[in-house]
Amino acid sequence: MRIVYNRHFRSTSCTFNNSDVVLVSQHKSCGIITLNRPKVHNSLNLEMLEIIHSKLKDWNHDPSVSFVVIEGSGEKAFCAGGDVRFIASAVQKGSIAAQEFFRKEYQLNHLIGVMTKPYIAILNGITMGGGAGISVHGRYRIATEKTVFAMPETMIGFFPDVGGGYFLPRLPHPGLGLFLALTGYKLSSMNTVWAGIATHFIHSKDLSNFKNALMNLELKSTCNPDDKPEFAYAIDKVINQFSSDVPSYYHSSVSNDLLYILDDLSKIFCFYKNNDDDGGDHEIPVTIEDILLKLSKCYQNIENHERVIHWAKETYDKLLSCSPTSLKVTLRQLQIGSKLSFSDEFKMEYRLSQKMTKNPDFYEGVRACLIDKDNTPKWNPNNLISVDMNQIQSYFNQLPENDEWRPE
Repeated sequence: MRIVYNRHFRSTSCTFNNSDVVLVSQHKSCGIITLNRPKVHNSLNLEMLEIIHSKLKDWNHDPSVSFVVIEGSGEKAFCAGGDVRFIASAVQKGSIAAQEFFRKEYQLNHLIGVMTKPYIAILNGITMGGGAGISVHGRYRIATEKTVFAMPETMIGFFPDVGGGYFLPRLPHPGLGLFLALTGYKLSSMNTVWAGIATHFIHSKDLSNFKNALMNLELKSTCNPDDKPEFAYAIDKVINQFSSDVPSYYHSSVSNDLLYILDDLSKIFCFYKNNDDDGGDHEIPVTIEDILLKLSKCYQNIENHERVIHWAKETYDKLLSCSPTSLKVTLRQLQIGSKLSFSDEFKMEYRLSQKMTKNPDFYEGVRACLIDKDNTPKWNPNNLISVDMNQIQSYFNQLPENDEWRPE
């Protein structure tokens, strides 16, 4: 690997010229990763995943690196997700590239979640799908007024992967994670902090000064920064210096549309319903049909506020436009994932990825949304009642031992 020293920082900063699609550098004790495909909103390909994964593994054990910052180039996106057009094409051709893509992507997502060093993701722009996977599992997630977050996979015949089955059920507001997973609803700006996706909010105009302050911190790495309070304190101090609190008025229904319907959302998008007929308290999984029925009753109830009625009808229609197979898989994924360990959840998702990419809905969804862009996918089956639940269950079954996903 050739090291080129940056003229501005002289010997304190170096750039590692690995690739044009990912820029990797180090300034003092800060490792810096920049996604560099702005024309495609920094969407991830296999080369990018391999470079980032390799560098994070090195930095996690490198005493000269104390923490990592990851950002996207350009003004529009942090990362819009994985390169699903490439994946769909690879599956169509029978290539193992799709298999390798998901294996490496989930290994990277998992590594970010277990790193011993602080990982700071700057979500300045579109952050969707795979972009969530390389950010939400880290210790710090910085949103700006340009941040737009979503997990829109049910609209392309897939499921909210990259650890979605782990972090979405664990968001602080009951029902919110399942709502985001099924509908692909877009969170923006401070909403991402309120929802628990981002940890801090910094105005984009302050990002340059914020990054300079971070990069000029003089920190000495340890194997476990959590054992060294001043280590975390120094980073927290810089972040808090530039971040803005979510204003008190933002927690009111006037400023936050989601908060206005949160009570209804939490009742409708729950994982389980109780069966007390025998005096016990058993968890019975909610179905997509249950959710649609509740939404229907909600928007038909004239006693509800107009905003609640509008939300319920809009959400009802949105679900009917998504892949029925994806909806069934996603609900089950989050129900199971809510009780799995971090590693086991990725193992489950890898099994799903290998089955779902071979389902005709995946290619059809990618075609309709990203290739032809007619936004009229022809799902098969095209209704919930025709979905084969035995087939859905088979997607969760174990793979042959040598094919199973493992952290690296």
